[in-house]
Amino acid sequence: MRVEFDGHRLDTDTRELVGPEGATVPLEPQAFDVLAVLVRERHRVVPRAELLDEVWGSQFVTDSALATRIKQVRQAVGDDGRRQEIVKTLHGRGVRFVAEVTELADDQPGPARPAPPPGRPEIDPDLTVGPLIGRTDDLELIATKTARHRVVTLTGPGGVGKTHLLHHVARRVGAASGSGAVIVELAPLRTGEAVGSALLAAVGAGGDGRSDPLDAAIGHLRSSDALLLLDNAEHVIDEVAAVCRRVQDECPEVRLVVSSRRPLALPGEALHAVAPLAEEASAELFVQQAQLVGADMEPSDPAVRELCRRVDGIPLAVRVLAGRSHVFSVDDLSEDLAAHLGRPVGDDGRHESVEGALAWSIEALDADDRGVLQHLSVAAGWFDLAAAAAIAGVDDVTAPLLRLHQQSLVVASPDRGVSRFRLLEPIRLFVATSRADRAAEQRHADHYLAVAERAAIDIDRPEIDRGFATIERDWANLRLAFEHHRAGDDLAAMVRMVDALADYAEGNLSSEVHRFAAIAFEAHVGANAAVPLSLRANHARFVSHRGDLAQVTDLLRGIRESDGSNRLSTALMTRDFFAGDLDATRATLEAGLDRNAGTGGFGEFSFSALAIISGVLPSERVAQLATRLERLGASGGYVARCFGDYGLAVRQLHDGEVEQAIDTLTDVEERFEERRHSGFARVATSLRSLALVRVGDPDLMRSMMVRSLERGLDQGAGSMMAGDIARAARLLARFGDVDTAVTLASAGESSGFAAGAEAMAEVSAGRDADGGDDERWARAVEIGRSLTLEDAARLAIEALSAIA
Repeated sequence: MRVEFDGHRLDTDTRELVGPEGATVPLEPQAFDVLAVLVRERHRVVPRAELLDEVWGSQFVTDSALATRIKQVRQAVGDDGRRQEIVKTLHGRGVRFVAEVTELADDQPGPARPAPPPGRPEIDPDLTVGPLIGRTDDLELIATKTARHRVVTLTGPGGVGKTHLLHHVARRVGAASGSGAVIVELAPLRTGEAVGSALLAAVGAGGDGRSDPLDAAIGHLRSSDALLLLDNAEHVIDEVAAVCRRVQDECPEVRLVVSSRRPLALPGEALHAVAPLAEEASAELFVQQAQLVGADMEPSDPAVRELCRRVDGIPLAVRVLAGRSHVFSVDDLSEDLAAHLGRPVGDDGRHESVEGALAWSIEALDADDRGVLQHLSVAAGWFDLAAAAAIAGVDDVTAPLLRLHQQSLVVASPDRGVSRFRLLEPIRLFVATSRADRAAEQRHADHYLAVAERAAIDIDRPEIDRGFATIERDWANLRLAFEHHRAGDDLAAMVRMVDALADYAEGNLSSEVHRFAAIAFEAHVGANAAVPLSLRANHARFVSHRGDLAQVTDLLRGIRESDGSNRLSTALMTRDFFAGDLDATRATLEAGLDRNAGTGGFGEFSFSALAIISGVLPSERVAQLATRLERLGASGGYVARCFGDYGLAVRQLHDGEVEQAIDTLTDVEERFEERRHSGFARVATSLRSLALVRVGDPDLMRSMMVRSLERGLDQGAGSMMAGDIARAARLLARFGDVDTAVTLASAGESSGFAAGAEAMAEVSAGRDADGGDDERWARAVEIGRSLTLEDAARLAIEALSAIA
């Protein structure tokens, strides 16, 4: 590969990077390989895990090694971590080469052809299973309609292949969008209320715990030109139609493709009916699927053609039948099918749709297997073997699962050695309609409550990575379990679920867990039941992210000492610290540090981080904690290593290596964001903003402060954002914008946060020294008192950005 970019030339054959002046730029071998991979894959975001695999293979290296090589690449090409004009880190996704690239022909100094457009959709290859058989014309027509219409809906009966086609549309049409393609899987959702959360998760924006998830997702998409694909919309059709209408109105460059059994009925909506496969194509699909189970036949076989005609070329029915072709002859399959589907509908000789084929498949099961299938239909998305056994209520679920899988009624996939299963959604929906009792839902809810509680134990131990991974893997079922508890008015189970997920929510700023806590709290109030202390504490922790200190205080009214639990200690520290009671904060903090010493889990990490960023402990104590974090990071997993780098940054600050500390914290922040651990990343943001005070470079402080405030708005970390607003007030006063400084300090002060009062005192002292206009001062104070923290943050960003 020989390419040119930004005055540089890269030749992977000679392993040379030549700079704008014609001199060879030295690069370490792994750094060169990182650059080569990023340039080669410039049409997409490359996940960090993929870069590690590409460059180091099976060799074990730390995340810091990759971060160092990326930094070396940026230095070699004249880029840096702040500008990111050539190598850009996309938080939560990976790294992308964003400079314009020209490919050079062999032995030619000039450009041969432009680089392919950016934005290839980041689609999991496992989502597109098998080749696109018999759908070439559909794909071309949909591409044309998508170019002409904002909304295109793929309609057709269940099992006709809409999802399969949708993922090929993502690859074909999404490649032309600068922002790529985003697929929103709606199948696991049980209520329309969850559509906004599903969209927010799919677009990769952080939940904020205070605003509607749909509002947050729409805000994220306003400046995007992504292709947005919503799959399996029929069961939440009204909510999806409302979402699409908002996207049409508020996101002018976003295009939508929806799969649904019925249209959305939107103005300007273009429909594309996904018809059953033609006879030749369905026969080809049948043979392909039959070969997977060891059956040998040809698409031209008249019996195969007849069987495919009899199921109307519905791909799902074809796959079900082909999965039995190694046991039953095609003639026997056809005869049984005729008996179960009955007579053709109407006079045109057409047979019943896939619902008839599904009914036949399910009725063909013995009673036990049919019961297991009906029970499993309560699950959302993927589930493991233990969950299957618990939900089905049987001692040995392996045999029925195997039989169901062999009949294409259950999909199986290994997940790092763990067997994972799911029902294809058309089958799940069809089976669920015949489920008479709710016992399976209760078993499902009980099982996943236990899963969450085991994960919570891991999170507070060195197995913290495993605990987070468990919750992320089973999130759809954990959410559904909470809804089952809610529907059954099981207040105790709702509290237990919030307790189990609370630390995960703090690490990820999960707005859904915040919602669970609010629902559980209101359910207790509505039932006139005493609100458990743990729920009050967790709800207070989550409310603090909205910056509502008054509600935090109300929730914890009368509580001065912790009961020894981390959740209550954290809530009390939040209240006391931001209200300015540093003695109480210090006492609770020290007790938490002692209680969690040596646990190597969330409690030890979070209390150490709070001790460092709060500034309430003496410097020698902070130095001890930094050393403790470094030691834990040296022998721990991903989260431990990142917190170990927090300790490294503190030591660098102590040694006067401020620039190095800022680089370390920036890297940690990016690594946490890549995993979508927004709460952990926010700790790095806060610590870095404190480090900036030591830099003494107002322009650097201004740009970093803007980034911190923007991230606070995205993540909803209201309590931390109050500190940023106070620092912004001080900085704007230094730049001479006293009016805005007074407004921001007043906003912080009126919200109850001590940081705002301190900033107001400092700005007031400067005003008294220089003299000032009393009327302008009063007006600025009045404006500030009317602002929310979010409004104040936006004002701070605008004012800081306006400074030349």
